[in-house]
Parts: sequence; structure tokens; C-alpha cells
Amino acid sequence: MLDTITQTACSVLNCRFAWLLTFEEQENVLKTASVACDTDDMEQNFRRTIALHYPGGQFPARFGDNPIAEVFLRNTSLVGLDVTKLANIDGGEPLMLTLSTLQLNSVTLVALRQSDHLRGVLVIADGTNTRMASEEGQHLVKALRRLATLELDYLALQEELEQAEARRQAERNFYQVVLNTIGDGLVITDAEGKITYASQRLLMMTGRNSQDLLGSAFVDLIDAESRRHFDTVFQKSPDSSIRLEIRQQDGSLIPVLMTRVVTRDIVGQGNSAVIVLSDLSNLQEQEKSLQRQTRRLEAVNRASRAISARIDIEAVIREILTSAHEVLNAVVTCIGLQDTDEALVIVATHGSQAMHGRVIPVGKGIIGWVAAHAEPVLVSDVSEDARFNEELDDDPGLETRSMVAVPLIASNEVIGVLAAINRERGVFEDGDRATLQSLGASAAVAIENAMLFEQTHNRLTELSTLLDASAALASTRDLRSILEQITRRLREALGVGRVVVATVDQRLSQMSMVASVVDAAWDRVSAPRFALVAGSPKRAALTQANSVSLGSINSEWPDYYELLMRGARYVLNVPLRGGDKIEGVISIYGQDAMKPAQAAAVEKAAAGWHDASDDPWDDLTILCHRTLQAANALWCAVYQYDSATSALYLRRETGVASWEEHAAPLINLADFLTLKETIIGGEARTVSRAAVTSKMEERYFDQLGVSTALMVQLSMQDQPAGLVQALATTSNSFDDSAFSLVEGIANVISSALKSAALYSSVEKRAEALEAAYREIEEADRLKDELIQNLSHELGTPLTHVLGYLSLLEEGAFGSLQLEQKNTIHMIVEKAGRMAELVKHMVAMHSGDVHHLNLKATRLDQLAALAVRSMTARARAAGIEIVANFPANLPLVRVDQVAMSEVFEALLDNAIKFSRGGRRVEITIHDFQGPTLQVTIRDQGIGIPPQEYDKVFKQFYQVDQGTTRKFGGMGLGLAIVRKIIQAHSGRVWIESEVDKGTTIHFTVPKLDLSASTGATGRLAKTT
Repeated sequence: MLDTITQTACSVLNCRFAWLLTFEEQENVLKTASVACDTDDMEQNFRRTIALHYPGGQFPARFGDNPIAEVFLRNTSLVGLDVTKLANIDGGEPLMLTLSTLQLNSVTLVALRQSDHLRGVLVIADGTNTRMASEEGQHLVKALRRLATLELDYLALQEELEQAEARRQAERNFYQVVLNTIGDGLVITDAEGKITYASQRLLMMTGRNSQDLLGSAFVDLIDAESRRHFDTVFQKSPDSSIRLEIRQQDGSLIPVLMTRVVTRDIVGQGNSAVIVLSDLSNLQEQEKSLQRQTRRLEAVNRASRAISARIDIEAVIREILTSAHEVLNAVVTCIGLQDTDEALVIVATHGSQAMHGRVIPVGKGIIGWVAAHAEPVLVSDVSEDARFNEELDDDPGLETRSMVAVPLIASNEVIGVLAAINRERGVFEDGDRATLQSLGASAAVAIENAMLFEQTHNRLTELSTLLDASAALASTRDLRSILEQITRRLREALGVGRVVVATVDQRLSQMSMVASVVDAAWDRVSAPRFALVAGSPKRAALTQANSVSLGSINSEWPDYYELLMRGARYVLNVPLRGGDKIEGVISIYGQDAMKPAQAAAVEKAAAGWHDASDDPWDDLTILCHRTLQAANALWCAVYQYDSATSALYLRRETGVASWEEHAAPLINLADFLTLKETIIGGEARTVSRAAVTSKMEERYFDQLGVSTALMVQLSMQDQPAGLVQALATTSNSFDDSAFSLVEGIANVISSALKSAALYSSVEKRAEALEAAYREIEEADRLKDELIQNLSHELGTPLTHVLGYLSLLEEGAFGSLQLEQKNTIHMIVEKAGRMAELVKHMVAMHSGDVHHLNLKATRLDQLAALAVRSMTARARAAGIEIVANFPANLPLVRVDQVAMSEVFEALLDNAIKFSRGGRRVEITIHDFQGPTLQVTIRDQGIGIPPQEYDKVFKQFYQVDQGTTRKFGGMGLGLAIVRKIIQAHSGRVWIESEVDKGTTIHFTVPKLDLSASTGATGRLAKTT
């Protein structure tokens, strides 16, 4: 319809361009409604050009912005205006440029307004102004203005009618909602969210009157917690349903289901809403009851499963308390266990620490009453119960209101009490007591089982530790090695940070360490603190590495006691850097002077440690391992520097060391009264840091970061000989099993000291025998040289013989008859077997196995190559080789050539002796220990048990018949053992005659082994 207006204007006025713009009140802009031009190209050029200046063809209806707005707002007309004159009107230049581009030189702008209603603007343009400037043209323009205004009025009226219809439809929707929700609360809100209508039902639900509600904001009825959810949901979807809580007149909350329907205001001013509120109080209460019961059942079931799955008593108790806390909504839960027949001890709490460790006499207070009568108790108000005892039952951190407690009964005896204090809301109910009883029944059985397991585990640990200690004593005469193994094993068994073994002289005046092992870490709060004394080596190490000895530093400095208490004579201090910042100091301890190269190696190994994790101080194990390896040392400590306090804090210490007797610095026992009393008195005892009285003992505890010490005497020939100390970094409570274990270890160490003394007395006699052994060794050396020379002398011609025989067999010297070929083939086989025997003799007597070329290697790759090389031989014997190599095996450090020979020798043996067998299996195991284990299993003739050790000897065969039947000189397994032992591994046999043989051997993993360099012997694994 609007297009007709512009087209009529062009026709009546005989002009080239007509443009109609309508006014959009809400946006306050004039928008292009219709354009009529001579040609389509002209219209396209106009729309494109005008859009460059006014996007979308829209003109803001503001004074001083553009000529079209000026004409519209002033309700005037500009008739027959020269286009160039538009530039003189504010904002008119873009319009002038647009019309000039279309070669339009005259323009007329007419405001379209009816009474007080602004409707739009009509723009007419032509190449000349002759027609529009005439009187006739002006009359035509006025007629067109009336026509366009009437048309726009008609369109506005039509829109109003549509809005009225929409309002009537909204009213019909409203009435329909009312009819569908009779009995629920009903609210109508305006566009601003204010209540314009509230039903009687809503007034009853909220306890308010209509005067209170009408005109107030609806959201004020909604609880603050629900309001955030309300805003989130209805911003995304205006027409929605949601569960929330509304506040009554008295401040209490009631749950409702809110349904909202938004309707568009007829005049387009905003949105009104119809809101229906359905009371869910009864339904929600039923749901809560079912949920509570469900949670109780789930908690009991979950706790029962978790409890039955655990064997650690602390984990069992923690699970019980957590479950009771959750299901009962309790503020505090606690467990008391029977310490004696007369008392309980609160061993664990949840929600408070004030009651932890409290001793409750049986029969006293509510908890004690439950233990005495073996009956559950529910007290809704403790102030009305005579059994309640504030000193025993109350938690000082809260006001106890209600309490529920149940006995823990196992094997018809009360072993403890499970109690809960105060519900978070309200008081405890009968259902809570029933739930706690169910938990208590499961908990009692689990606690009893965990106690039995703990006792059994402690006993097994004690026995295994003693067995290991005895085995170490029997395995070597090296006292230092024995003590090193025993102290390490004892520390692991007790779970303490440090174990020290010290000896004393007969006058009991001085003590000297002989073995010590530490693996301890401290957090920033509990870490031992050391002030930095001016001029001390530790302070100097914050800028530059330094090495000092015990005798070269001031005896009053902490550095001096640092060495003395650790039994070390030298310490290397290296600054620990985190980027450009000094973070602390790494200290390396030893008995020998430190070299500058060690400091450089430590600094290099520690580079980048700070970037290893978000909190590099959280775990310093890798840093310690790298620095010890770099310095080729056994003992180190990491100190953190705090610039605010100008102090160092000991965060990590690890190491193991043993000394020749009296090689470590001597400590005057007169300064260590507690240690001296233990040595003289002979009675094992525990001592805490707070209990020591002498200054030196305080320094001893502080320097080593010790909180509690367990001390046991060593004796020789019923005389005090020394001390074993288990030093805990926390307030450790050593139980009877710990005392028993350390006392047993002390007996073993005493035996070791006696054996060492005895060994020392006979050492001179051993020296006398050594001369005789030298003669035997010389004879063995001459024998080995003879065999070696003979082997080389045989090997060279055999190589030539085999070469010519192979050429002869292949027909290189002329064709052969079948019988000749068979004969030569047999000779080649025999000569080859002879060459193999010579090779074994050379290998057995060569020194190569002692000078291994060690490299980081994947053991499964070497094994796979050996399997591939032996597959053809196995297939010829009708045997399948089955390999089982797990993925991602740790690296080992081995001589690849020597280890390949081990695999080939063992596979050759398995194939050779698999009489009637059809399968050889090779498997590599990682049992998470320090070594990888290889297993090769055949289905052959087997070996009698009495021959297990003998088959590893040179030239040994089980019997002569075997030698004749299978061949060989009995060197293969001897070579295998020699190579494996050179790698610090072990090889052994399991076999059953006529059923097969299994050979196992181990190789140390890379990260648990140490080496003296790229080549050389493997160092002993520690």
C-alpha cells in the first residue's frame, strides 16, 4: 500500500524519485518504508549509497541530526529546494551527496502529521524544480501529503486493532489459567513485576492481606536463596515452572510449585504475568521423610561395604564417623574404645577436636552409661537427663542440646561407644538411633577385625624384620653392611623418620654412631628452624657453595651440631635456586672431604627443580635422589630459606650411612643424660622432646627434627655396648609391638657386634692362611691361562676348517655325490659344535664379564631379539617359543651383548632339553620391586633337586648319559650366572624330573641402581 504512495507521487508530479519514511516511536527513528525510481538500477544505487551514511536507511529523530528529522519534528515542508542547499542544514551533506549521485538537483521534503500523531516524511526529487515549484505542483504536494498521512493513520489504526485482539486473547488465556488452577494461589503482576491481583488462596498461604500485597514486588515474597534460582530460570524461559520457597507473614518458609505465564501488554509497554503457586508442604515433608530414610539405608549400606573392605583400623573409624555425620546431620560424632575395663578413650572425632583423647570412666556420663549397660541411648534434651556430665559428654566448642549413643559390641563384649552430639537442625529422633545402631553393629565387627589384623600385621612385621636382620647377619661378616641393612629395614617396619645405632666404650664416657638411616619430611609449620649465624657456612651457602669439616667451624654454630649429631665429619652446602631467586640450601654429608666438582654436579642436578610442579616444596624426593646421584653420595638434607625470618627450615632429609667403629665423631655421654640412663639402666624407654632436660639433648632433638624417641640398650657379654634409637618426626606413640621389635633388633645387632669382635680376633689367623690360598689361586690362574690359550689356539684353525667345509658342502670345489654331501654335512655340524664349545671356554675364562659396557636398555627388546634368533632352531626341533612381555616396562642398565648371550644360552638349553616338549615360554615380570624378573620355562627332562646348585658350576653335567645324548661341556649356565651376578642380579632354578625346568633371573631397574660410570662394574644396590 505504501508503495502506491511513492509511485503516485512520481506519476502525478512527473518526477524521477519518491521516498517514504515512517516513524518508529519505540526506537525513535525514521525508517525507509518505500522507494520509487525511474529504473531499478537507480533504486539499487540509492539504497546502497544511503546505507553507507545511514545503516539500514534509518534516520534518528533528533534535532540537528539530519534534514529529514528537522522537517519531521518541526512539522514543516521544504518544497523545490536545490539539492546543494541541503549541505547548509545540520547533517544534510550525506543526503546531498546521495541525491547528487543520482543526478537529482531539486528536492521536496514534506512532514506527514495528523493532529498530534507523527507519522513520517515524504521525500520527492527530480532533475529540475520546474514542476514542484509551480503553484500547481505545490497543490499536488499538499494532496499527496494528505493521502500519505491518511494511509499511515489507517495502518496505525489497524495495528491498534491487532493489539486489542491480542489483549482479548491474553484475557481469555488468563481466564483459562484461573479455571485450571482453582484452589491454588493466584497472582497477577504488571510489567514492573508488581502485584496487581492476589487470590484469596494466596492470602491464606502467606498469612497476609490484600493491602499488604497489592502494589508490592512479587519477588519480595520469594526467599533469598530461591530468588537467585528464580532469576536464572525465568531469564532463560519466561513461561516456566519452578520449585521455590516463599516467605509467610511470620517469616517461616513454605515450599511451592510456581507456574508463570507472561503476556504481552497491549500497548507494547512491557510484559504482565499470571503466576500460580501450588502449596507443596505436605508433599515435600513426605519426600523429606523418604529421603531421610533412603539416606539412612544408603549410608548404612555404604558404610558396611566400606568398613568390610578396609583392614586399616584408622580408615575403618574414619569411615564410620563420616557416615554417621552425614546420615544423622550431626554436628559432632565420636568413637570411644575400651582402653581398660574401667575406662574408654575417645580415639577419633568428626566436627571437633576438643573431645579427642578424652578418658571417660565406664558408667560415668551418657557415653560411660552406654558402655556400662550395653544399651543405646537417645536424649532429646540433655538438660533433663541426669546421666549427662558436662566434663565427659559435652564439647566445649558448642552447647550440647541432644545426643544419641550406641554401644559397639563384638563377641558379646562392649569394645566401645559410637556417639553423635546435636543435629544441625532440630533434635535426634528414633530413626536416628536405629540408624546409628545399624552402623554400630557393622562398625564393631569391623573394628574388632581391624584390631586383629593390626596385631597380626605388627607381629608379622616384627617377625619378618627380625628374619631379615638375622639373614643379613648370616649373609656377610661385613659389620657395616649388616648394620646398614638392619637399620633400613627397622625404619621401614616402624614407619619412623630415622633409626640410629651407636656404640659406647667400656667406661661409658663417649658414644659413637656406627649406622644411621633417615627418610623424613616436614611441612613448613613443623619443620625444624635454624637461625643463620653471621659467618656460618650455611649463611655463606646462600650465595656460593662451600665445603667444611667438623674441626674447621665454630663449635657454637648450628652447623657444628648439624655435623656432630649426624655423625658426619664433612658437609657440602650448595645454594638451591628457583629461577633467579635463592630458595634454600642442599647439604651433602660424608666422612671424606668434598670436592668442588661435587658442588657443580649438585647445582646442575638441581637445575629446574622449581618448575617440576605447582608446589616444588611439597615433594622433594626426586630432588634428593638426583643430587645424591650427582654427588655420588649417600646422605643429603634440603633446607628452605625464609628471608622474612632470616632462617633455614629443614624440609627433607634422606640417606643411609655406616661407619667403622669410632670413625664417626665421638659424643660425650655426660651431656646426654637420657641416653646414658638408658644405656646403663638397660630398660627400653620412650622420650619426647618436651621431656629432655639437658641442653645437648635438646639440640640433638632439634637438629634431627625429632619429636619422640624409642631407645633400647645394646649389650655384649652382659655389659652395656650401645644404643638403638627409633626417632619419630611426629608425636608418635610407640606400642608394645614396637618395643618388642626394637628389642629383638637390638639382640640381633648385639650378636653382630659380638661376631665382629670374634672375627677381628681371628683375622690374624686368616692372614696366615692367605699365603696358602695364594698358592692355590696361582695354580688356578695358571690353569685358566692354559685353558684360555688352548681355547684360542683351537678357535683359529677351527674357524678356517669350518669356512672350507662350508664351501666344500656348497659345491664350491666341484659337485659332490649325495653320500659325500651327507658326510661333509655331519663334519660341519661336529666342527660347529666344537667351535661353540671353544667359544664357551673363552667366554667362561675371559675377563669381559667384569668390565661391562652398561647402557640404559629395554630388557624386552633384548629378549625379543634373542627369541627371533632362536626361532629357526626351535622350529626345527618342533618347539614353539611363546613370549610374554608387558608394555611400559622400566629401563634397566645392562651390557647389551652380555645380556643377549644370557637370553640365547637359556633359550638354547630349553630347546635342547625339551624332550617330548612342544613349548618354551619366556616372560618378564615387574613385581614393583627394585628388579625385573625373567622366567624361561620348558617342558623337558627336568633336573633333580639335589642338582640345582651344581648345574651352575663349570663343566658340570647332571650325568654322563646326558652329556652323551645332548652334548655340551656344561658351561652355558656357568656363563649365565657369571653375567647375571656381574649385573648385581640373581639366578635360580625350579624343576621337576620329566615335567620341565624353569629358570629365573633378576636384573636391577635403572632408577634403583647406581653405576660408577658408562662402563665398569655395577655398584651395589642400596
